Parts: sequence; structure tokens; C-alpha cells
Amino acid sequence: MKKIIAFVLAFLMISGMNTTINCPNNEINVFAADIDEDYNVDVSIVPSESNVLVGDLFYFDISFSNCRNVYDGSFELSHDKALSFEKYEMLQGLGSVQDDGEKLSIEISKKDGFSNGNVIRLYFRANEYSIYSYKVGITNPDFGSAGSCNCGSCDVIVSNYKYVEHGNAGYYVYSDHAEIVCVAYQYQGPIEIPDKVAGVPVTKRSDSFGDFTGATAFVVSEDSEYLSSENGVLFNKDGTELLLYPIGKNEASYTVPDTCKTIKNYSFYNDIYNFTPALQEIVIPGSVTTIEESAIFSHNTILEISGYANTEAQRYANSGYFRFNDLGSGTVQDACLSGTCGDDLTWKLSSDGVMTISGTGMMEQFVQAKNCSETPWRLYTDFIEKLIVEEGVTSISNDAFAWCRNLESIDLPHTLSSLDYQAFYACNGLTDIELPEGLIDIGQCCFAGCFLKSVKLPKSLLYIQDYAFSDFELYDGEPRTGLTRIFIPKNVKEAGHAFWGCHDLSYITVDPANKHLCVYDGALYEDYRLTFVPESKKDLHLMSGTYTYKAFDGMKNIENLYIPENTDINSDLLKHDYYSTDFQNLESITVAEGNEYYASYNGILYSKYDSGLKYCPRAYKSKVIVLPESTKKISSNAFFSDCAVTDIYFAGSEGELELPENFSEEITIHYNSTLSPVEGDANSDGEVSIADAVMLQKWLLGSGRLYNWQNVDLCKDNKIDVYDMILLKKMISES
Repeated sequence: MKKIIAFVLAFLMISGMNTTINCPNNEINVFAADIDEDYNVDVSIVPSESNVLVGDLFYFDISFSNCRNVYDGSFELSHDKALSFEKYEMLQGLGSVQDDGEKLSIEISKKDGFSNGNVIRLYFRANEYSIYSYKVGITNPDFGSAGSCNCGSCDVIVSNYKYVEHGNAGYYVYSDHAEIVCVAYQYQGPIEIPDKVAGVPVTKRSDSFGDFTGATAFVVSEDSEYLSSENGVLFNKDGTELLLYPIGKNEASYTVPDTCKTIKNYSFYNDIYNFTPALQEIVIPGSVTTIEESAIFSHNTILEISGYANTEAQRYANSGYFRFNDLGSGTVQDACLSGTCGDDLTWKLSSDGVMTISGTGMMEQFVQAKNCSETPWRLYTDFIEKLIVEEGVTSISNDAFAWCRNLESIDLPHTLSSLDYQAFYACNGLTDIELPEGLIDIGQCCFAGCFLKSVKLPKSLLYIQDYAFSDFELYDGEPRTGLTRIFIPKNVKEAGHAFWGCHDLSYITVDPANKHLCVYDGALYEDYRLTFVPESKKDLHLMSGTYTYKAFDGMKNIENLYIPENTDINSDLLKHDYYSTDFQNLESITVAEGNEYYASYNGILYSKYDSGLKYCPRAYKSKVIVLPESTKKISSNAFFSDCAVTDIYFAGSEGELELPENFSEEITIHYNSTLSPVEGDANSDGEVSIADAVMLQKWLLGSGRLYNWQNVDLCKDNKIDVYDMILLKKMISES
């Protein structure tokens, strides 16, 4: 029977017919003759759509790439029980599929060998949806006894709806209805809403808030059984429920018709930070008896609600940050919000943008949500322009005023002892701050992302946590912190990476009485650990007696590193990592003769422990290295993959120099050979060029170093000066 099936399949394949088989219990064994050559194949799986509507039929394509010498074989496809296998279609060769409910066992065969491209299509139906994705993966491949196979996987999300664009709007389409959710990207104009989308009626606006800033009007089809529009505003069919106002409409005032009884959630809603609507006033009649909690809101506009006293309009205005215009008396009530933020603390936001924190004790800890916390004023951060924290308050909690983009001024009390994590994160209106005496702790990322120009730290301060003043380049990827100098008082014990990313910070001073922090050669040290080097600094002299074991801020811009006696560097800092920016511009290393750990020769670091070449700087300028006679090995990762070095000269034999297994094939080692000195060769690369003049000029100007000063002592007076530079330029021009 198997031979008959195989014959029929082979005939169909040869005749060019597409073969669809729905009998997973039949096994196919049409195997080619043994092949002596090794096989290779990468097997990938791609769904017809990554977001599938529950109940829909969809498929996965199994595809081969880098395919060589694959004639037959088998593999399995694991899948969740929520995905029900239905049928398959061979796109190359012959095959069979067996399903046990959790995985498919697949056999394939092709007489002349498989080629790159789709091989088999597997159809599934999604039986139930989940908030999580379902993973489908290829496992247990068997294409022969000798060869290589890489298998892939993919994820599929099964939802009870899927997103469909129709006209200039987006809809969530369910099995029995559709909901409008947003305006098409960058569209500006009226939105025509049909009676049906994808075959189901459009019944409402989605409870999932989307961007409608591009909508200037809604026009509903007369055939709709569920929706209507009046003056461009979206209502239910009988007009009793206001569903959505076109927030892109260019009108300052809107009057709700007196047929309306309910204003639904997100009807007047602007959640886009960089968009200011034209709408300033909403007139609400007495017929409206229900305004849902999130019906009206704008991030950067204090809306005016006009209505009558003791109505739903007044109740709603008093519950939010709105002005209320009493149409009966003609009086206008300013916007004001207030509440509690601790056991004995209250807050108040007035209409002029002033936030006041009053009371005694600690601010409550807020629940973290994404990049900010659930503070009571979280929806009104763009309205806060000035913060006044009154005496008696002892702490400002995590994320309390994060992303207050318009906050320009803070007034803090002397009772304040701590500023918590991200307390003023990304407040780009803050430029100058003076922190009060009494403050002990500045939390991690407290002022990160602020546009600070000056900071005054109090004498009471003990701790500055990591990234407290960092620039994270939050806005357009450009550095914004303009902090150029900082003074650290005597009581500060920790500063860590507080100034990470402060690109303009070039001058740090520390009170001489500070027992934990100090500045040496312009760099900041904490308990003899280097923590910060200004980005403007190119030449760095490490402080004697330190152990540099951890990455420090500013190391990527250093060009010349000087290591004194009694100073060690963790070898992890001297590893060449392709993705690392550590020491990426380092050209040379100079070590003091008395250092017990390291030595240097022509700008390269050598280990005294094993007499090995330890580290060649990534930006080393010379193409040639002459090893000292004492060298016994070249350490692993001593050279970066894109280094300039092409030749190494070693006076000893091949057996006298130990090389790592991963030593670069781009570098040639010349054994039993030395490189004779070349007059004018400042960088020791065996030739005289403009690169030597550049190196000498940098040295004369006080930056950089010479790899071999004897080569450029062209005046033969045992000193290097401008006269040697003149002769070198002449030598280069005449060559």
C-alpha cells in the first residue's frame, strides 16, 4: 500500500500538480539513495498573520534556507492545545503529517533534493484567545547522520478581535461587531463611519483609548443601526449618548444638544502631550444626568465647563481640574484640585500652576506604573509650573514629580531629609536648583533627564545615589544637561555614578575635608575608586594607590592613560568587547617603572606576572609592534578585531612565544626578527608619514605621547622641540 501511495505522490509531483494531503495517519517513505556529502539547512517557521482572530483558519509556512544535500528527513512542530491542526499542503516534494494534539510529526522527501524556500504549509484554527502569545517551534530535526540544522520558532497572538483599517480610521473587529478605535496615522480631516466593517456592524467607540487628534468631524452612514452624528460629533443611534467629540475640530466652544443624557468615557479626551486642541469650552445642558469619570480631559488645556448650579455639569467640574462657568449667576470658579499624599500631608494644585505640599512627615510611597507612579496628580503633571513644599515635610517620594515638563521652580523646606527614586525625573523645565540644608539623601535618578545648568548641594548631604543627575538623552536623542561644574561638600560619603552622561561637566571640586571623595587630575574618586572623568579630558593620570576595578564615567574619551606605582587595573576593563565603548579612543598606555603589576612599551601594556602582552589600545596608531625580548606570551583578547596592527616583530623563535587560540589571522608575526629604528618614525610603524608629524605635534602641544622619542630627535640634542618638528616636516615633504 505504501508503495502505491509513494508512486501516486511521485507522479503528481513530476506532473507539476500541487499536492494537498489530509490523511495524517499515512506515513510517507520515499527516501533517496544514501548521500556521502554532509547536509546543511536552516528551518524557519512564519505565520500567515501574527495576530489571529479566535475561530479563524490560518497557516504556518515551513521554509528552508542555506539548504544543501537535503533529500528526506523528519522533524516535529510543537504547538499549544488552543491551536487545532486541520490540514497541510506540500509546497516542495512529498510528505506526511501526524498530529497528537500537542505536536505534529512531519516526514518529507524530494527525489532531486530540497531547495531554498517554502516546503510545507500547515493550517490551524484558533479555538480560544489569550492575553499571552502562543509559541510554535520546530524540534527534533533528523535529516541524516552527518550535517547541520538550525531550527526556528515563532509566536502567534490569538485575540477575540483584530485591528482593521477602513477608510481613514482603525477598528477593532470582533466576531459580531466592530468598534472605532483611532484615526489613521497622520490623517487630518472628517471620518466617515460605515454601517459595517469586515462584515459586522459598527456599534460604538472602543473603550481602549486611541488617537483621534486628526478627526475634524464624524459622518455616520444613514444605514447604521447603532450610531448617528450631529454637527460632526458621534452619538448613539437615538442621540442620548455622546460617544466621541472630534478633538481635531477647529472650534473653541461646543454645546451639547439637550437630547443628550449621558457623556461617555473618553468623549472629550486628549492624551497626546504635544497636541493642543482648539476646544476651550464645553456647554452642558441640564438634560445630561451622567458624565462618566474619564469623559473629559486634556493634558495641556484647562477646559471650561459651562452649566447650571447643582447639575451634573457642576459636579463633574468640581471633581476635576476645570473652570466652572455658572450660566445662572454668571460667576466663574477657578480650576483647583486637592487631596492627601501621606498620613499628615495634603496637596493642592491651583489654577496658576502652583502645587503646594503641606503638613508634617513623609510622603506616601506610590505604586510604580511603567516609567512613573500612580500619584494623585498624575493626570495633571503638565499643569504644574511651580512646586512649594512647606516646612514639616520630610520626604518626596518615588516619581512624585517625574515628567512634570513645565515645572520651572521648586521651593524645598529645611525639614526635608530625602528625595526618593526619580522624584524629579525628566523635568526639563528645571535649570537651576538649590537644595536645602537638612537634606541627607538624593535618590537614584532623582534629577536624571533634567535640563540643569547649576546645582547647589547642601553641607548636610551624605549620599548621592547612582544617576542622580544623569543625562539620559530623553529628548530627540540629544544631550540636554548643561551642568558644567559641581562642588561636593565635605560630608558626602557616596556619589557613585551620579553624574553619568553629563557631557558638559568638566570641573568638579570636593571640599578638602571630605574623607571619602577627592579629585585628582580632574577626575573624581570615591574611597580610592575612580568614578568619573570629564568627557573633555583626553589624558588621564590615575591616582597612586587606587584600584580601578569597575567601569567609570568618561572612560570612552580617554586617549592616553598613565598608570603610576602602587596602582592596579582590573583585567575586565581591558577586555576587547565589540559592543563596549570602554576605552574606545585609547591610543597609548604609559606605566611607571616601579609598578609591580604592569609595564609599558611603545604605548602597549604588558603584564609583569606572566611577561605577556596584556592589552593593545583599541585606537593604537601604529601598524607595527616590536615586542620586548622578555615577552613570553600574547594574552587572549589583547587585540581588538578592528585594530590597526598588521605586523609583530619578535626576536625569539616561534616556540618561545605563546599565542592564544583566537589570535587574529590579520596579524603577521615575524620571528627571529627585529625592526631597525627609522629616523622620523614617531609611532614606530616602520615608516615616516604625516601620521608621525601629527603625533609629534600633539606631543609638543601637551597632549598625546611619542611611541619612540629617539626616532624624532632629528637635531641629535637629546631633547624634543619645535626644531625637530621643522626637520620632520621637511623630511616628509621631500620624501
